[in-house]
Amino acid sequence: MNSDRHFAIITQPRASSGLGGYISDALVRQGYTVHVLDALASKPYKLWPVLRSIRFNREVMWKARWENMLFSSWAWRRNSRRNAQLLSRVRRPDARVLVVAKEYFPHAVGDVSDYDVFILYTMKLSLADGITPWLPPERDRAAFLALETDLYRKARRIYTGGAYVKPHLVAEYGVDPDRVVVAGGGVHPYFLEHAVNEVSPGFTNRIIFVGWDFGMKGGADLLQAFKQAHAQRPELELMIAGPDQGQWVEQAGVRWLGPVRSKDDLIALYRQSDLFVMPSLRDSFGYVFLEAMTQGVPCIGTDFNAMPEIIQHGKTGYVIPLNNPESLANAILAYYADPSHRREMGRAALERVKNHYTWDLVAERIMTHSPALP
Repeated sequence: MNSDRHFAIITQPRASSGLGGYISDALVRQGYTVHVLDALASKPYKLWPVLRSIRFNREVMWKARWENMLFSSWAWRRNSRRNAQLLSRVRRPDARVLVVAKEYFPHAVGDVSDYDVFILYTMKLSLADGITPWLPPERDRAAFLALETDLYRKARRIYTGGAYVKPHLVAEYGVDPDRVVVAGGGVHPYFLEHAVNEVSPGFTNRIIFVGWDFGMKGGADLLQAFKQAHAQRPELELMIAGPDQGQWVEQAGVRWLGPVRSKDDLIALYRQSDLFVMPSLRDSFGYVFLEAMTQGVPCIGTDFNAMPEIIQHGKTGYVIPLNNPESLANAILAYYADPSHRREMGRAALERVKNHYTWDLVAERIMTHSPALP
């Protein structure tokens, strides 16, 4: 490998789930020199969007702040100009430019440069799911979507996390399918470094959910499904980690843990559990499933977005229909009907994440333009 190769990664960590950092670290491990550029890293640069967003209503103010920072055509143009300035300081002739986002260009609007894009989701998917809160204002959506379309169509190559995004890009944005590569996603390296060596052979009768937004992650369906499963197997306990107290609902067999700040504490919770369940209504990829799998915990998710790509139905867990508590309850009961499921599915889940979902593998696919995940 040519260690003189350079990457310039343009990303905004808070809006991109930390993807730019994970990809950057993996490329460095592969021997590349990487410059990570963040237009919003400068506090003075963020001052004007903050001032533009001042409102009396706190909720309206935060919505306006995100619009002025990222989710508007005005923010797109401003951040693109800033990206161009930052890139001019570090760009080498042989450097590859990777935009890990869908909210700006690596150059000023109207200019052209060679670049690739890595995305998990698109704005059209966000608008269609009816759940995503991070949207441009209605009056600005046509302008924002026009810029986003330009980003994809002018990119040399587009890398996606989930395979489901590829046909969407082709159909909804007019992208050439030959320029779209399914690069996949990876689990946070800490969870991989602390993966279990052996999967527990027996049930603890504990089920775990992890997610801060209980509504978006299918919380209502989970509670309804667990009520049905608990009626037949009262020894089961559902542990819910993440949601704040304002989202709690008292229910037999349910234990609310609140936010879990430490990865070590979260790993301990996974290891106490037999099954990870999150019937998400919207999940651009589903990294939390990968976390559970590193601890040998099978998963249940819905047949939406990338969840059916990550979970192998009947092997590493179960995939159930969206908005279907009865199917979820049946899947939970089917899992607990056979004690061998704990070790067999847990081992398969652990092998699945180790062999297919690491950031080093994602970096290799980005470098080699390899085909989709197996």
